[in-house]
Amino acid sequence: MKKCLSPLIADSAGFSYDDEFTAAQKIIIETFQNEKIKNKYLYDNMLHQINMRGIDNIEKILNTFNNHCSNNEYLNKIAETYNSMQHLAAGNPAPAFEYNDIKGNLISLTDFKGKYVYFDVWSTSCGGCIQQIPHLIKLEEEFKDKNIIFLGVSLDNNNEKWGNMVIDKELKGIQIRAAEGWKSQFAKDYEIRGIPAFILIDREQNIIDARALLPSENVREVLYKLEGI
Repeated sequence: MKKCLSPLIADSAGFSYDDEFTAAQKIIIETFQNEKIKNKYLYDNMLHQINMRGIDNIEKILNTFNNHCSNNEYLNKIAETYNSMQHLAAGNPAPAFEYNDIKGNLISLTDFKGKYVYFDVWSTSCGGCIQQIPHLIKLEEEFKDKNIIFLGVSLDNNNEKWGNMVIDKELKGIQIRAAEGWKSQFAKDYEIRGIPAFILIDREQNIIDARALLPSENVREVLYKLEGI
């Protein structure tokens, strides 16, 4: 089973995509004189950025990586990962899916057309996912009368374990489970490589952000700015 990703240098410390160099990249470039070590750290950092933050608005970070990494294998791997996620760029249609919810009802993405949808992709074995639960519950309460659906998508293979945690943690919103977990079509279509992962789609079921801010981050400001929320 895949594990939650732990960034080499966490981007949660306030690094901005608008900077020509992120703080993490600056540290790596300025600290490591050994080319092999520098390349490995730059690669790990870049891979984490794409896997956990998607491909939107990362041009400056990507250019910095391409300009400072001299390992062709790493350059090619990042290019492949970046290209594989192009279908998840903002404005593209969100991949369809259909799974049973906690009550056994068949839930389809098309059921939510006309509403914004904020996905929580998680599993019971992911500590980072569990840490987001109190923040998510608070966010759902704040937006309970708004035009948005909160959808939990579990990647658990164990149905009982998933169901028990939904009950124990009193998870709100709509809770479904991608039956094959990390091997599910959902995980493949949405290029899920690490969790927690949050996804935001619009009322026409197009992607707003395939790697949206977490509930513990400032996502509420993004939600309040949505037209017709």
